[in-house]
Amino acid sequence: MFKKRESIDRSKITGDFVTLSAGVVNYKVEGDLQGNGEWVVLVHGLIGPSFVWEKIVPWLLARNHRVLSYDLFGRGFSDRPNEAYSQEFFVNQLEDLLEVLDITDPVNLVGWSMGGNICRNFVERNPDKVLKLILIAPAFKFAASALVGYVFRSTFFGVAMNLAGELIMKKAVKTQHFFGQGDIVDYVNKATMQMQYDGFMRATISILRNMFPEKGSYQTLKVLSLPVLLLWGDQDKVTPIKNTSKVREVFLNCEVEIIINSKHAPHYEHPEQVGLLISNFLRS
Repeated sequence: MFKKRESIDRSKITGDFVTLSAGVVNYKVEGDLQGNGEWVVLVHGLIGPSFVWEKIVPWLLARNHRVLSYDLFGRGFSDRPNEAYSQEFFVNQLEDLLEVLDITDPVNLVGWSMGGNICRNFVERNPDKVLKLILIAPAFKFAASALVGYVFRSTFFGVAMNLAGELIMKKAVKTQHFFGQGDIVDYVNKATMQMQYDGFMRATISILRNMFPEKGSYQTLKVLSLPVLLLWGDQDKVTPIKNTSKVREVFLNCEVEIIINSKHAPHYEHPEQVGLLISNFLRS
């Protein structure tokens, strides 16, 4: 009834791997590591793993930044440990990764969609370790739903996701991430390749059960003067653009840029515009 999944063969993968307390993580460090450029850490979302930053990284390197991108646990080529994939779990992963890679300087964080949630929670726990925060269509929740939590945790939901979750996610990538066609074929192929690996859907179910049903308090963030750049596609239906005003209320020092003719992945569909906005914000 369920599709047999493959194990990740890392011998065929170009990239670096490091073992953290919860498992092996696929990551990439770029830039002049002997220089003094500020670090930029890129945190991807629910479906698209770290390749989603490949068009933004050149803009950061051109400004002499050192750049770290990585696959979250359960995504891409990182392990799929049998854990509760909660906010705390993903923040622990980022903290462990920075420690193991000996990145001790404060960093700039860029979070897309669910990655924005992870970055937000990292800032709450480590306000002195973040210089600036960039959020691309963050998946913040502003109203808790007991019904959503009940549905996500039901046995029926788990069975349904194992049966049809991959098809649903592939359709979402094809229809909700791009406004135009552009590089959509290459993007879809890269985003969906990870779904063949054992543990992907188990991790997905755990993420939905542990990351999203409860809303955040945001109270800690409201007292920070951390510079924040908020980017949002004007046609985004995954994380509705109407949340822009609510996100602005969370941060005291927030700039907002709307990307026209863009859905949920503006950084991949409009890399020149988004890359320039990000690099200028980091330089200001």
